[in-house]
Amino acid sequence: MSTTPGDSHGPSPLDSDGTSFGATATTGPDELDAGPVIHASRFPRWVLLLAGLLGLLLVVGGAAYAAYRINASKPQVVITAAPSRTPWTMTPPLSVDEYSRDANSADTPSANPTTKKSTIAATYARGGQNTVVLLMSRPETDAKKFMTDMGMNAIIATEDGYCGTSIDTNRDACAIIRDKTAIMIVDLVGLTRTDLMELTNRFADTMAP
Repeated sequence: MSTTPGDSHGPSPLDSDGTSFGATATTGPDELDAGPVIHASRFPRWVLLLAGLLGLLLVVGGAAYAAYRINASKPQVVITAAPSRTPWTMTPPLSVDEYSRDANSADTPSANPTTKKSTIAATYARGGQNTVVLLMSRPETDAKKFMTDMGMNAIIATEDGYCGTSIDTNRDACAIIRDKTAIMIVDLVGLTRTDLMELTNRFADTMAP
């Protein structure tokens, strides 16, 4: 059978075995489109540990920075120690209100080499009559013990200090501590303990305001 130019055909899209050109019989259309298969591998353990440590450091660092910022925003409180008070001169005043002493009497404290304490006493008059005796001692920290050392008994605590009665003279007296100095007023005319304690504070306020 003769052929004409118009009857000629190109190569058949099928091979001699009937499969499509360029593919084997076992290759399906989905397999032709699929890319290469990549198998995921596990991360090394040290990488995971390092990542966890870095995360922990970031959390701790962030908390520390936040605490710093909060504290920095608060007003700073500066606590300073109170300056020590310079001891006042242990010299009996010439007068306290209506009470006065002889200006020519000795006003220098005497030092006891055994106890290492300085003491001084002065008698005060009111209206020309000796009324009270001022007695001071330094250093002292316990008014009750000081009164015991001075021969007082029946010692009772008051709001400001202590009051007691002299064993030798049966005179009442009251004492307080001011700047490590014992200040005691001894009655000579029958003042009440309330008056004695008030007078003791008035003498203390005059010498150590």
